[in-house]
Amino acid sequence: MNKTNVNHTFFIDKIEKLDFCGKEIYSLKGGRYTQPYDIVKLEYQGHKHFDCVSCKSNYATVLKDVTNYHK
Repeated sequence: MNKTNVNHTFFIDKIEKLDFCGKEIYSLKGGRYTQPYDIVKLEYQGHKHFDCVSCKSNYATVLKDVTNYHK
């Protein structure tokens, strides 16, 4: 099986100091960026992604999201 190396870059927009039960803690708010990577189709014996209900549902969701994004 091939292992895909996925790289994430995390960034912080805001650091907030909080009092939590008398202790000082920090709240970090931000996000992450994931560099594009090749998707490798995995083959499983007995599994056909065109017949799998879960695969078809995931495909439809991604297609809808990408279509809406590019309108």
